[in-house]
Amino acid sequence: MKALKNMTLALLLYICSQSPMIAQEKEMIAVNGSLELAVTSANYLHPRIVDNIAATVGVITAEHIGLNELDYPDINTYFGWNSLNLGFLGIEPKIALLAKTTAYETSIKAGISDQSIVHKMNGYGFIELTTDGKLLGLDVLYGTNLGNGFAGQILLSNQTDFQKSYTYTELQLNKNLCYGVSIFGRIETPNFQPTKSTYLLGISKKI
Repeated sequence: MKALKNMTLALLLYICSQSPMIAQEKEMIAVNGSLELAVTSANYLHPRIVDNIAATVGVITAEHIGLNELDYPDINTYFGWNSLNLGFLGIEPKIALLAKTTAYETSIKAGISDQSIVHKMNGYGFIELTTDGKLLGLDVLYGTNLGNGFAGQILLSNQTDFQKSYTYTELQLNKNLCYGVSIFGRIETPNFQPTKSTYLLGISKKI
């Protein structure tokens, strides 16, 4: 028993002595995103900020994925979608905390987020499933390179209380120009009702 205790203590001391070195070797912060400015079919100027900030220390990872936008000059149209994902390096899914914010309220949900599925489909994005105990939310982003400087992207956001459901979708086509600058067209559709779609044409810059 004494030998077992000594071996356990020695193993713990070894792990503790190596942990700072491991954290130092794998510590990393990555910042990505884009600034968008578009004109809508409703004659609004539509700025959007998309960010992806990831930090890794040792085997622990934290990632913020955010989308914040409005139809200028009406500040009451502000909408924010901000998700914080926590987990271990190289392991999916991760714990997700999602905040959706409008000019009038903020809702917070918790759940899981997975990026490995869209990566296996040769794309980028995520699948996120969250709930606040009353509503279940599903958010899916999938984008892929189409070749010749073109890229396609689809966003689907669904919320349900299992009696009624609401779904918002985006279809976007990007054309890369140079130096991280692209032009894009996007169709935003509420609840699969094409007659209520909003059409946007704009320019974006990677950050």
